[in-house]
Amino acid sequence: MGSAIDIAKVSAKGSVALTLGMVVSNLVMALGTLLMASLLPTEDYGLYAVVLIPNAFFNIFQGLGINSAIIKYTAQYRSEGRHSEIKKILACGILFTIALGIVLSLICFASAGFIATSLFHRPQIKGLIEIASIVILLSAVVNFSQSVFVGFERMEFYSLTMTAQSVLRGVLSPLLVFLGYGVFGAVVGVIVSSMAAAVFGLALVILHFYRKIEVQTDSLTQYFGEKISLMLRYGLPVSASMILQGFRTQFYNFLMAAYCSDEAIANYQMALNFTVLISFFVFPIATVLFPAFSKLSFERDEATLRTVFRFSVKYSMLVVLPVAVVVMALSKPMVYALFGGKFEDAPLYLSLLAVNNLYIGMGSLSVPNIIKGQGRTDITLKLTLLSLSVGIPLSLVLVPSFGIIGLIIATLLSGFPGLAVGLWWVRRNFKVSIDGEAGMKIYAASGLSGLLAYLTARSLALSYWLVLIFGGVVFLVTYVVSVVLLRAIDSGDLKNLKEALSSLGPLYRLVEAPLNFMERLLPS
Repeated sequence: MGSAIDIAKVSAKGSVALTLGMVVSNLVMALGTLLMASLLPTEDYGLYAVVLIPNAFFNIFQGLGINSAIIKYTAQYRSEGRHSEIKKILACGILFTIALGIVLSLICFASAGFIATSLFHRPQIKGLIEIASIVILLSAVVNFSQSVFVGFERMEFYSLTMTAQSVLRGVLSPLLVFLGYGVFGAVVGVIVSSMAAAVFGLALVILHFYRKIEVQTDSLTQYFGEKISLMLRYGLPVSASMILQGFRTQFYNFLMAAYCSDEAIANYQMALNFTVLISFFVFPIATVLFPAFSKLSFERDEATLRTVFRFSVKYSMLVVLPVAVVVMALSKPMVYALFGGKFEDAPLYLSLLAVNNLYIGMGSLSVPNIIKGQGRTDITLKLTLLSLSVGIPLSLVLVPSFGIIGLIIATLLSGFPGLAVGLWWVRRNFKVSIDGEAGMKIYAASGLSGLLAYLTARSLALSYWLVLIFGGVVFLVTYVVSVVLLRAIDSGDLKNLKEALSSLGPLYRLVEAPLNFMERLLPS
């Protein structure tokens, strides 16, 4: 239990660092996006989203799994004290990342005309796709740097690069739109912010990690092939899985661009912007779980691995599930408080998109990370193939017939089979399990709270801002009380949470009072 708590302390600290970074960066990005969306006509905002689709498509080929391998082996070698191996991994990783990023950027640039004319039927965006292709290389460098930060469990550096990029993008893109540069200005803002984040992140890696590893290594040419081969053996199945997942997403996007109007795409994009409220909590947890599971071995740490897995599912449910439900319940006042009726379909799309986070009780964050952390990337690939085999046929039927709603439904349904099989596989092979009884109680507490918040929002004839505030307060109070009275958590859980969160320093005071309040509510 001690090892599990130690891991939980590091993970909690890292999660908070990432959460703070995401809150700051996304608040700035949100303000910039809202300003840009208000300055651009709805159709131009949809066009801006279409211009960035090719970048997202080529980004799925970045690294060929090298970034995942960097996280895995950096965390593993740190726990084993093998510092010279870490230095070799970093040197080989950055060279490979830059070379592949250049190749992908050139391919995107060369195919811009075909994509704009033949695939999107929007020849006017050819030049925009060409200039945006440089972002592929820049994103590769940013992702490499952030993988190093995760492997070293220095999430504050991850937050710094993320915040720097978001602040620049959130300021520059709307500023250039305001100055009259339209969609071109918005794209230039993306390029400049990506360049700044790439330079900043790489400088941190070299100065704070690579140069501080004071061990001698062989000439790069002597170990480059060996280390790249090692990382590719681990990373290629992960990369293939990510490519397939990315292909599925981009295939959906291509269908969306072909069958949906720019106005519908703008509503969908706005709904996606609001899902960042859920990502504030999902992304940090998912990020810290990978190195946490990588430091453990099933053969050596079976009991600790079971404990960490069980903790990770239950405690991530306690945080993420209520956030997803409150977003579903209050989606209309969220959107309408900022935009009125400009994006009238966005609340429905947002509620449907949030449903994907309800899978968390099945281990949607923990299952993929324990599989990768234990080195079974072949299983990751097989589960992705299963999801792809469901998602592609569904999208071909649903998107042409039902547009954006069909796209979202295809996304929701395609992820379920892979998650169900993955949960079965880890239970069978790693002997781990989830706390089903507590999970059902958390679902019940979240559902009850969401229902009361929704009814409150429907019954109030006030401004949307006030409806949002009252609905949020009703949800929060109901959830805190019901999760305790239903005994979804017990005194042991609260003790574990307090011990894990104690590593937060002064920030612990922000959560200490709510935890004490919940402790007093527990039936004796």
